[in-house]
Amino acid sequence: MKRKILSLLLCSVVLSGTVCGCESKSDLSQSGSSTISEDDIPAEAKERLNKVHDTEPIKIPTEEWDFKTICSSIYINGKQFSYPCTINELGEGFEILDTEEYKLKYDKDKKTVSCYLSYYGKTVVRVRLYDCQNIADISDSPIGGMAFMQNLNKDYVFPISFNGVTIGDNIERVFDRLSFLESYSNVWEDGTEFYSFNYENEDIKIYCLCINDCVTDISFNFN
Repeated sequence: MKRKILSLLLCSVVLSGTVCGCESKSDLSQSGSSTISEDDIPAEAKERLNKVHDTEPIKIPTEEWDFKTICSSIYINGKQFSYPCTINELGEGFEILDTEEYKLKYDKDKKTVSCYLSYYGKTVVRVRLYDCQNIADISDSPIGGMAFMQNLNKDYVFPISFNGVTIGDNIERVFDRLSFLESYSNVWEDGTEFYSFNYENEDIKIYCLCINDCVTDISFNFN
């Protein structure tokens, strides 16, 4: 029930056009293949992810965060994010999925694709691509949005870092490093506490979710 409520919550806070569809959270959380062991990731990649996670955060006044600053504080696969970006540019370890469980969805009229990516064999992120002229080759199509969502071993360092915040971090780190995000808190009937964080301007929408003091979702939608 808690996961179903979470899916509804995501649907309510994520605006039309983002990658976080109603089914995305439950798809990732309920799949047995979604649990990642640190041993699945090569040592070189782990070192890269840990190094980024441990760097000093960008500390500027809340009102001065803008698209350029946000992009400079996003690291994917241990590399600084640059927009526009393609799947190929995310680097080694990512692979497009099109399976019975994780279907690739193509809108021929809008030339957009919604699909999941695995990272060293485990499903980690859903992306929305635009300007997809050829469904057979979407690796170089621009990414319009990405939603990192996962259940993880608590010591795992995820291939996303937003000013040093990654999936699995505690909520204090979000307040410390992403203070420009607006926060909302609530409690489910079973006593589970959750916080949702968001930010929106003309260029980008950001969503972050924490459940029981743990970051479970980080999403970006590029306008």
